[in-house]
Amino acid sequence: MFGPSRPLPLAPPNTAAIFQGWEHTSAAARVLNCTDLVVIVLENFRTTEPYTSEEACDLIDYMLVNKAFFPYAAALLWSDYTDRGFGSLLDILDYSPDVGPLDYIANTLQDSAHCNSDEVVDLILTATRSLEWNHFLYYASLIKSTTIHAALVDDAGLFPFFSVLVQDGSPILCSLQSVYWEQGPVCNDLLLYVLGRNVRELHVGVIDFQDHSDGEADFTIWSQRLLAKVSRMCPDLARFTVSSRGPALPNWSPAAYFRQIHRVPVDILTQDESGYWHVAESASVPFRKLTDVMFTAIQGSFGLFSGFTASIPLFAHTLRYVTLISLRVSWYTEPSAFLDIISPILEIRQLACVNITLPHHIIMFTDNDLVKLAKAWPELETLDIAFHSDPSAGDISLGTLAEVAEACPSLIHLCLPALECPRHIADIRLPPRPNSRLLSLVVHQMYFWNDIPRAAVVEALCTALPKLDPDAVSLGEWMLVINSWQV
Repeated sequence: MFGPSRPLPLAPPNTAAIFQGWEHTSAAARVLNCTDLVVIVLENFRTTEPYTSEEACDLIDYMLVNKAFFPYAAALLWSDYTDRGFGSLLDILDYSPDVGPLDYIANTLQDSAHCNSDEVVDLILTATRSLEWNHFLYYASLIKSTTIHAALVDDAGLFPFFSVLVQDGSPILCSLQSVYWEQGPVCNDLLLYVLGRNVRELHVGVIDFQDHSDGEADFTIWSQRLLAKVSRMCPDLARFTVSSRGPALPNWSPAAYFRQIHRVPVDILTQDESGYWHVAESASVPFRKLTDVMFTAIQGSFGLFSGFTASIPLFAHTLRYVTLISLRVSWYTEPSAFLDIISPILEIRQLACVNITLPHHIIMFTDNDLVKLAKAWPELETLDIAFHSDPSAGDISLGTLAEVAEACPSLIHLCLPALECPRHIADIRLPPRPNSRLLSLVVHQMYFWNDIPRAAVVEALCTALPKLDPDAVSLGEWMLVINSWQV
């Protein structure tokens, strides 16, 4: 007995109803009731992935033959379209003479003179009752993860119209759980028509902006506005990422860009007992399960923090992992105080992992700053901080690590931009912290006053912090300090 080499998502349907009134001894009935033969025919497509456009069209043809062929052909076709976005869905509608006029219907609805015409009503009923439209919805319901470039989506104007045709108000991709959305330089609202209550991960890519500009201010407003809408549409979202990268189009400013995208209003509707729909919820609500938030940018380093902090009320009680990374390649010469930058984040007490990376920035970071971080985040497990520390403001001293280990007993990994050794080798001994769980320590720059052996520093650290692995201690570049200057 032959069968598929991997499980298919649907059980074969009962084909008896398909051939009602036929002789059960007919050749067609025997073949289509023998699902193994159907599978063998369609299995030939498995050996040619990725499918050519002609093979994909053949699979769509098979899928639309009848209920017996549909689940197998749909499963095979979907196995090759994991990250292809909407293109393969729209291809299905091209095969229907009934659904083909959707462009015409959508355009006609925009004309107020035809909005209530019987012709349009008949067209809509014909489209929504067609086999191809229902196959389209079924196929869309299989998608759980997708990567979509907004600039490459053809017929983007159809999706607002499609959302109206779905009678229960659910999104077209009703099973979607992970969305990787590259907005690029295109200004549209398609993302909001994709999101639904089952989405758990949302990654959005937008164009870059400059610090201290209108683009930064509008980026902050946009990120706050988008998260407020997402909190209503995806209340169980667990991970949210914004990546700012790529330049704007010529003669198109980032400020104007962020004012244009994702402006469609969002309300939660409910249906009462009499069948009428009304707005049940319009204000943003805190996320229930959002634990991981990441913001990255190239030029807009400080915009990362303003964009993040503007939405803190939406995830203040659930967030566990914070990542704020700048990929800036040119020096930002004006020094900044670290606590001034991150002070709003200190209010999120339950943080477990914090990664703040600001290359080519001069940041003032002191012993007191590190101790305040440790006391603000007592559940911390990983702390990764990277930037160019300003030595004139003083560096983190070796003894401060013992205070951090005591304030954060769950801390496992610690990465610091700089660390200063004591002036004398007799002072490198740290107070023992037997309950510390610290396993690894990375320091990008070590400042020292005298010729203190690196091995002596590692030994002192491992003695005070018993679980610290000597092989997991990286002390980076050593720099000699003479009269408060490093050489």
